[in-house]
Amino acid sequence: MTNIKDFENLEAESCEGHLLRIGYTSGEIDEDNGDFEFGFNVRQHCWWNFFVLEDITQELKNPVIVIDLNTGENYSVEAGDTELTAQVIARVCNITADDMFGREFASEAFESVALGCLDELDGYDCVNTIIEDIGGFIEEAHGVEIDEEYVNSLFGLSIHICADYITIKDGKVLIEGEPVDAKKMYQPKYKMIYFTEDVMNSRL
Repeated sequence: MTNIKDFENLEAESCEGHLLRIGYTSGEIDEDNGDFEFGFNVRQHCWWNFFVLEDITQELKNPVIVIDLNTGENYSVEAGDTELTAQVIARVCNITADDMFGREFASEAFESVALGCLDELDGYDCVNTIIEDIGGFIEEAHGVEIDEEYVNSLFGLSIHICADYITIKDGKVLIEGEPVDAKKMYQPKYKMIYFTEDVMNSRL
């Protein structure tokens, strides 16, 4: 199984990444919590934080590693498959969602926001399943604000980190020479994916 140290053997600028944060805008807008006047500051509502590291040369047997930034656990993904990567993220989210909410949720919901952050949304069965069974839409936007009418939205934020910013040293991922910081805005704009219906309180 591939681990982060295997990435150290690759040539410079062989790795790209995505900082990916997933959250849920439950509750009401709270200015004391950093929310905006008419919308949620979604950076304040992120519960799950990941870094997806990819060997863009495809030299490694498992060219993608998902790093859970909350726990430090790493998960390798075979073949660099985006769907498999999203499924790994969904499983991690659901384990902790069970702890937080007392039950698991539709894995397709977590998988959908992860896929939307890592790729285009068209053509994925998990997205179609959620929309057909729950209704509403899954939207793509940029920035960190979701309108207050979508009070209970599952969402994902992502920043693509180019190869020339990433180095691997002593089994750790560094961005511009510093350890990955889930809360840092490495670029001024996030890609945002969110549901307009409350998929967290719906059952498939």
